[in-house]
Amino acid sequence: MIRVNYLLLFQRLGQPLYSRCFGDFCQQVSMNEDFLNEFLIMVTKIAKMFVEDVNEVKNAEFGDEVFFFYCLGECDVILTMGVKKSELENGKTMDKGKDLLFSLAMEIQQLINYYFPQFRTNHSILDKELQEFEKRLFFDVLDPWYHRHGGEDACPLKDRCMVSIRSPFWEELKKIFENAST
Repeated sequence: MIRVNYLLLFQRLGQPLYSRCFGDFCQQVSMNEDFLNEFLIMVTKIAKMFVEDVNEVKNAEFGDEVFFFYCLGECDVILTMGVKKSELENGKTMDKGKDLLFSLAMEIQQLINYYFPQFRTNHSILDKELQEFEKRLFFDVLDPWYHRHGGEDACPLKDRCMVSIRSPFWEELKKIFENAST
């Protein structure tokens, strides 16, 4: 079983959509500002590697995690999922893990396409829309997917594992994207 420790969804231009820890990644980030900055730089660099006609999986190692990046739709939304390196020790586990992560990415893409197509455009997203998205994503996609594959939310921060889109983390991410696009 591959366990997702961290999930991040954002529009390609930097608008945050969702962030949640299922493991201890957020605890590491919240305790180390340098770690957070390095993570944000990695995310923005990988996001720029996608081109509109390619939605292949890319991955990058960061700390003791491997992050997988997916372009959803026409690369309007980027999905990032982090898993522990130790869970990917052999090629067979890596291949199975990629298949499971890809299935989750496709479920998230379907949710966006069906209920939230406005997220694929470059308009401002209302707080009400984000709250509805967070609820549907967690209860309709993430929680059932996680339980189908034998896992559970193991975040040591419990109910604080979802990083608010109003947190300093998102402000830093937005600044990085703004600077990169100028």
